[in-house]
Amino acid sequence: MGSVWFSGRLTVTPPLTAEQRDDVDHAHRQQPWERPWEVSADGTQIGLRGGWHFVTRQASALERLIRDYLEPWGCVVSGQLRWGNGGELGDESGVVFVDRNRVECVWDVRVNPGPS
Repeated sequence: MGSVWFSGRLTVTPPLTAEQRDDVDHAHRQQPWERPWEVSADGTQIGLRGGWHFVTRQASALERLIRDYLEPWGCVVSGQLRWGNGGELGDESGVVFVDRNRVECVWDVRVNPGPS
């Protein structure tokens, strides 16, 4: 699919402590290609680090972050991230929805009306 941009951040409730933020950051440094998510300085939001991203890989990484770290800490993640690309195979876009730690990636549907 190529390079993908993401717009938006997810809300974390309650906010992560400094120690929890450090744990997430440490995990990212161990495997940065598998841990693309970053926590805001105040621990209230999650967003993507810069670089090249693939939607399904990032959604899976978010599910692991929630399952392995945030849920055990009693945190709830909600919000949505819009994404899109301008790839050589055509434009694609959609939204990653997160509702009470449940992650769903939804592609926008574009209908081709055919020749006029």
